[in-house]
Amino acid sequence: MAKTREISKLYEYDDRKFTIKKMNPLVGLAILKDVMTRTMPIDLIGLISSAGADTSKLAGFQSGVEMKSMSRREFVELQKEILMNVSEKLESGLVQIIDEQGNFKIEGADTDLKMITKLLTETLVFNYADFFVEILSDLNLVVPIESDKKPQE
Repeated sequence: MAKTREISKLYEYDDRKFTIKKMNPLVGLAILKDVMTRTMPIDLIGLISSAGADTSKLAGFQSGVEMKSMSRREFVELQKEILMNVSEKLESGLVQIIDEQGNFKIEGADTDLKMITKLLTETLVFNYADFFVEILSDLNLVVPIESDKKPQE
């Protein structure tokens, strides 16, 4: 039976409730490309390849991709695009924390660095953790954990 993927999750921070949703796959891949090739301080694909893995299965993320740094403006826009997948659950309903124009729409979002950092991290983990586990499993670098297996007695 195929594994059912979550499309959203609840995340609590400082007595506040947020809903994080899965990104549109096309936007998600574009963001992943930027994260992998422009924001990371290391060449992750090169590192995996040097460990002996066949990285040819990483279509579009080949080893040797030119690492270009991102300008401050580009990095801010990338963060806004990621945060557009997060809403706060308020009494009036869900409020997207950043609107389509990139403006903060919830209290404290423009001043709480820790909250924004945690929301960015949680959004990236929620959207990409299973992707990396599957890719690394395909490369035989990790063994996926089967949650529906019963422990041996």
